[in-house]
Amino acid sequence: TYFTGLAALNPGATAAEVTVTVYDTGGTALASGTRSIPAGGRFSLVLPELVGPLPALSRGYFELTASRPVAAFALFGTWDGQVLAAVPPQRRSGWSRNSRHIWY
Repeated sequence: TYFTGLAALNPGATAAEVTVTVYDTGGTALASGTRSIPAGGRFSLVLPELVGPLPALSRGYFELTASRPVAAFALFGTWDGQVLAAVPPQRRSGWSRNSRHIWY
């Protein structure tokens, strides 16, 4: 069984509000959740811990939106530890470098 997780770090001097939204391949939002990261704080959680229960998915994507710049990456793997991959953020074409929307 596979999992998808997100690790995020707030390097700033003030708290950051981070919203994660999970989409199916057609672009329909399935779930969303918001979390506050204190100044200098971080978290590493699987998606259901961030957005609540999700249907079984083998394809789709999620978006991270932050109130201030944060560093983040996605983790994909198996619960038995046999597979683990880290994926850097992907920007949609046409979005500026200063966009606070990141897709995984």
